[in-house]
Amino acid sequence: MSKLKLMDFWSPDCHVCENLLKVLHEIEAERDDIELITTNVFDDIDLCMEYKIQELPTLVIVKDGEIVCRMLGSQIKEDILEKIEEFKS
Repeated sequence: MSKLKLMDFWSPDCHVCENLLKVLHEIEAERDDIELITTNVFDDIDLCMEYKIQELPTLVIVKDGEIVCRMLGSQIKEDILEKIEEFKS
C-alpha cells in the first residue's frame, strides 16, 4: 500500500501557515504511513495552479494519485489525524 501524501501549501508571510507547519512536522515524526510535501506558493506557481490553491494554508491529502481531502485555513492536529485515518485504508 502506498503512503498518503499530505501536501501543505503555505507562504512565508502567513503566521497561520507557520503554526500549521509545526503541527505537520510533529505528525510526520510520529507516523510512517504519510509523506509530507510542503510547498511555498511563491516557489511553485504551476503546482499551485494544478491543485487550484486559492487560500492559505491549504492542506491536500492525496491517495493513489487522487485528491481525497482538502482542508483550508487553520487546522488542529486531531482533525488532521482523523482525516489521515479516514483515508489511509
